[in-house]
Amino acid sequence: MKNQKKNSILLALLLILPAFIFSQTPPPLGSAVDFVLFTSIGATTSAAPLSHITGNVGSNSAGGTSGFGNINGTIHANDATSAQVATDIGIAYTDLSNQIPAFTLGPLLGNCQVLLPNVYLIDESASNNGALVLNGGGDSNACFVFQINGALTTAAGASIILTNGTKACNVFWRVAGSLSIATNNCFNGTIISDGAIDIGVGCNIEGRALSIVGAVTVSGLIAEKPVGCGSPTLIGPPLPNLGSAGDFALLTSNGKITNTGTTNVDGDIGTNNDTVSGFNSFGVSGIVHPVPNTTVALASVDLNTLYNYLNNLPVDIVLSTPTLLGNNLTLTPHVYIMNAAAMLTGNLFLDAQGDSNAVFVIRTLGALTTGPSPQVVLLGGAQAKNVFWQVEGAVTISGGNFNGVIVANNGAIILSNGVLLNGKVFSTNGDITTENINIINAESAITNQNVPIHCNCLFILPVELLNFTAKAKGAHVLLDWATSYEVNNDYFNIERSNDGVNFNSISTIYGAGNSAQNLSYSAIDDKPLNGISYYRLRQTDYDGETSYSNLKAIEFNTMNQFVYDIYPNPFSDATVFYTTESLEDVRIIVYNSYGQVVNQINNISGQTFTLHRENLSSGLYFINLLQDSKIVATDKLVITD
Repeated sequence: MKNQKKNSILLALLLILPAFIFSQTPPPLGSAVDFVLFTSIGATTSAAPLSHITGNVGSNSAGGTSGFGNINGTIHANDATSAQVATDIGIAYTDLSNQIPAFTLGPLLGNCQVLLPNVYLIDESASNNGALVLNGGGDSNACFVFQINGALTTAAGASIILTNGTKACNVFWRVAGSLSIATNNCFNGTIISDGAIDIGVGCNIEGRALSIVGAVTVSGLIAEKPVGCGSPTLIGPPLPNLGSAGDFALLTSNGKITNTGTTNVDGDIGTNNDTVSGFNSFGVSGIVHPVPNTTVALASVDLNTLYNYLNNLPVDIVLSTPTLLGNNLTLTPHVYIMNAAAMLTGNLFLDAQGDSNAVFVIRTLGALTTGPSPQVVLLGGAQAKNVFWQVEGAVTISGGNFNGVIVANNGAIILSNGVLLNGKVFSTNGDITTENINIINAESAITNQNVPIHCNCLFILPVELLNFTAKAKGAHVLLDWATSYEVNNDYFNIERSNDGVNFNSISTIYGAGNSAQNLSYSAIDDKPLNGISYYRLRQTDYDGETSYSNLKAIEFNTMNQFVYDIYPNPFSDATVFYTTESLEDVRIIVYNSYGQVVNQINNISGQTFTLHRENLSSGLYFINLLQDSKIVATDKLVITD
């Protein structure tokens, strides 16, 4: 109570004394501006689990750096660049130390404390517990300087919250001692410490952690250098011209294109030197060129031009561990290269940082494969049509959501297991194989997946989503999802789209608010659209901030509109078919696992139908339920002894 009263008095004084102007200013960072982690004397080390850094990492000591996999930046160890950075952070440290403080604070920060822009002195070691709110007062240039004459520590789960115009690039912490950030913190601002820096597992930082002397140790850190305050706008390389190849969703200059299962394609399909087969024309909103022709020949020329353009782009950033691509890594508009075959696992975030025209090029000098259900997520206005995957070899994508234009050079491409691709698939020389996938035209960019992955603390996802599934069930689509924790979770909207771009809410399910246990949710779309639909969750917290799940595609047709059930299943003697409406002239055909008919019931009517085991052995069987020679339901049966 005493601290809250003190904070209220301080806030009131700052609000009623606008003429009392203080001289806090950002320090000159020089070459350190591009670094997220650095020490002048000591080693910079990342321990398991993986850390994901957007910005440079370095050390000016012989100990160098270790443990970092893919970072969205470069590593400098004991070289000319690191020497200059060491000089520049020393200058910045002195500048921050020399600024005149307006207020002296006690050693305990946080606990919902609110501060306005100023220079603050803590003349001893300090700690942050809970939330410390930095209110910019509506000024996007508002600057905060903290002078801590001792060590700085934080409690687990503590946060620095930026509100009302405050930017992380304008928050500075000068620490005359060591820095220890506990687990699961959200920290904003640039820290320059005269001591060792240790950052616990699960922390998010928008800012920098720079040490004058002492080791820098992190684990499972997600950190990015601050955006704004004169930092350059990232746009990537110039956008290539696809020419007539842009009309194609699937194109190979030399090879066959084959499909099995239900595949829907938005765009043309063609090969310049083989055949196209297996596609249902009703599932292709474009032209299927079954054999080579002049149209495909021209597109192949343009494809070759596209490949040469991508291949000749200068590289900005090397991703040093291709086998660990993804795993929640964030990339920004650049030309990236991986000098070996790559394995995409989990989430890969592509953040355009607010520029919808920004271009990404990801070059792989080897094959590209994926783990189960990979997710390439577009953030900050990124558009699939501006993302290019240049692969020197084969491509295999198994399930999940993928964004971008794939250009494989001298390699086959396999897309299977329900892949949702927002983009195009090109091969200069190789077969293309698809199975039960959906391809959306890359011109129809899905850019509204504003899944935040870094600090600002107000925008941390308040929900950890374990899974989200959609499946046709009778005349409905059943949607299930589960969470492992929830913080300030108000409600979920289930949203549906027929094109993967424009969504409407069809249902609202209220969340648990705050929870640290696994929770399961379900919703039903009782009036699903015919054909392919796309579903997603939009989660809203109590502050009105929203986040989105990945998309789930489901095909619904008239077959799904017949509601029935089978019970018991498995069974040992007999089972009963239950229907919601009375049927006439029904046939039940039972097939074994080889597709052979092993039992058949003809000319039955009503709402319940009994199937006896008779001479069938135990095992798996398949059934068709027909009315007027039309299949109205299919299912599996299991017979046990």
